[in-house]
Amino acid sequence: MTFEGSKNRMQHAVSVKVPGCCSYIGSKIQTNLLDFNLPFLQSIPGAFKIAHTVLGMICLALISHFTQFLHPLYGNSLGIICTKSAAYFLLVSYGFFVTSLILLICSVLSYFTASFLPKTAFELTYHVIACLMYLSASLILLCEIVSSNALSDDFKEPGYEGKIAASALGLVNCVLYGVSSYFSFQARKQMG
Repeated sequence: MTFEGSKNRMQHAVSVKVPGCCSYIGSKIQTNLLDFNLPFLQSIPGAFKIAHTVLGMICLALISHFTQFLHPLYGNSLGIICTKSAAYFLLVSYGFFVTSLILLICSVLSYFTASFLPKTAFELTYHVIACLMYLSASLILLCEIVSSNALSDDFKEPGYEGKIAASALGLVNCVLYGVSSYFSFQARKQMG
């Protein structure tokens, strides 16, 4: 750039960058494929996501194991035969286990996701809905199991203890999702 009316002729190099989505993100975040966000796993939101995933996996394993119908002679599984309450609990635990696992993987793979996701409406809505769904599924399963086995002290249906354990762990997961929804609400409130 030269100024013709000036006695002091200097050239200046001016570089203009047009801000865009990719240039902004690329300039702020390193794009190294092996750069995992391992400190996220040591944070409070990371511990809650790990707990959601592990408890969801345990609930899913318990309810799916204790609702299988085994062939009386061969011992192999003929499929899942269960009550409506057990099917509802199975669907709730499966859906929220898979979603929590995906959120955990995305937060570990990306610094940007781990810092941005708790401030979104998705995370708050997800935690509130997960808390309510786990609460309803666990209570319905627990009430159904207890009421159907209350008539006889000698005979309990197969998988009675496992289904009780699954519904109790579902209630624990409900409390964890409730606490996570409070943290998500606080993060959104701080954002403005």
